[in-house]
Amino acid sequence: MNIARFNVIDAMGRVVFTTNLTGVNNTRSMDLSFLSEGSGRHADG
Repeated sequence: MNIARFNVIDAMGRVVFTTNLTGVNNTRSMDLSFLSEGSGRHADG
């Protein structure tokens, strides 16, 4: 029983960890796009 529970916790931990990694990557790409847009606007202005 304990082994099964640990396996479930490990699986959930891995899923949360991977989702967090993808979330960070998405936010970074969005931030970069916003920064590029801001720099472009400033250059035009």
